[in-house]
Amino acid sequence: MDLYPIAKLLHIASAIVWAGGIAGLLIVGAIDARTGAAGTLAAARRAALFARVVVGPAAIGALVFGGTMVYLAWSFLDLWILLALAGFLATFLVDALLIGRLERRLPGPDGVPSAEALMAAGRILRAVALTSSSWRASSS
Repeated sequence: MDLYPIAKLLHIASAIVWAGGIAGLLIVGAIDARTGAAGTLAAARRAALFARVVVGPAAIGALVFGGTMVYLAWSFLDLWILLALAGFLATFLVDALLIGRLERRLPGPDGVPSAEALMAAGRILRAVALTSSSWRASSS
């Protein structure tokens, strides 16, 4: 049995969830952020949770199944593969390091937002936009 078609299917499905998740984060973030401080905090909480639960695992799935495809039929030294790996690395660093660190600064759902919490929320939303731009750059 040839594993390449299965890896390709799972790679494409993971990439679709990854890209769709980032697009969804941007849309929800833009809508929620227009409702003031409470909306910005809600958008940041949703973005951090969604990045951790959906976008991150989908990016890892795309990496694993893409790596399987490369191992089976390509070379890891092709330029387009190196660019895709750079896009994954940028997404992973933003999601794992920046968003996770900023999420810990947010108050609980019924907590009073401080100036620091609002700044952290704004940074989370900008980090989501940065993830989106790094993904678009690696996929073109």
